[in-house]
This record gives sequence, C-alpha cells and structure tokens, in this order.
Amino acid sequence: MVSARGAIVLALGRAVTLQDLLSTLYAVESPLNNPNSVAKQRLSKRVRADQYKVCLTGEGADELFGGYAHFKLERIWRF
Repeated sequence: MVSARGAIVLALGRAVTLQDLLSTLYAVESPLNNPNSVAKQRLSKRVRADQYKVCLTGEGADELFGGYAHFKLERIWRF
C-alpha cells in the first residue's frame, strides 16, 4: 500500500512463519534480542524487491530515557 505522501506501508500483521524466523536468525547471526528483528527483515526484503538499496527507519526507543549512556559519557568527557 502507498500512503498519501508516497511512502510504502508494509502491513505485516501477527503471522510470523518459521521461514521468516530462520531467515532473521541467519541474518543477525546471534540470538534475537529485539522483538522487531523479524519485521525489519521482512521490510528489508521488500525494499530490495522494489530495487532499492537503502531504507531509513527509526524507533526512537532510546529517547525515552535521554539517549544512550555512552553518548552521555562522551558529553561529560568533553567538558
């Protein structure tokens, strides 16, 4: 589906197949610690299928707590 602004909206729903899970595990090469990993893998496949090579995404999850700790430490070191 294409939104009013021309963005492609990919509705994933709740259905996660075993192939989706195995494909994601293969790609990340480690245990899944992010619940959105499978959705990001599906999005990446869709983006590539549409002949694009870059997809910008963002969750902003770190902003709730003021950013990542290592950025805070860097700011303190610069004073």
